[in-house]
Amino acid sequence: MLIDIQFNIATILRENKSIRSEMADLKRTIQQQKDDITALKTSLEHTTKQYNGAERELAPARKKIQEREEEIGVLCDLQDKLGQYTRKNSLEIHGVPESAYTETEDVVLKLAEALDVSVEPKDIQICHKLNRKGNTETNYCNIHKPQGQNKSV
Repeated sequence: MLIDIQFNIATILRENKSIRSEMADLKRTIQQQKDDITALKTSLEHTTKQYNGAERELAPARKKIQEREEEIGVLCDLQDKLGQYTRKNSLEIHGVPESAYTETEDVVLKLAEALDVSVEPKDIQICHKLNRKGNTETNYCNIHKPQGQNKSV
């Protein structure tokens, strides 16, 4: 019986030593994790400060970009509203003999068809001959498309 008790005590001591060793490993692991968490918190705070600083610096630039985009929109609208003979919406056709057509619009439609370009009479706002100084042999046709119409011409 005494031998059994001694054997049980020895077994308990071995198990106790093993448990102490595991506890020490767990304490080291927990401490390492605490250190890692502290380092991550510090890094996060530093990164957050940098981000906030960048946002503060970026705000005026974003405002300036928005102002420029609005200004570009206004300028585009103004450009679109320019007089009827702006180059943006005008097309001149040279070298069409006067005997080849009765109406200037017919020249435009036939030429567009020959070039496989989609143009319909509703696409043409104004179509007329232009007289150029010193040039009596060549006829001109100036086509003005309304705003927002087919841009393929």
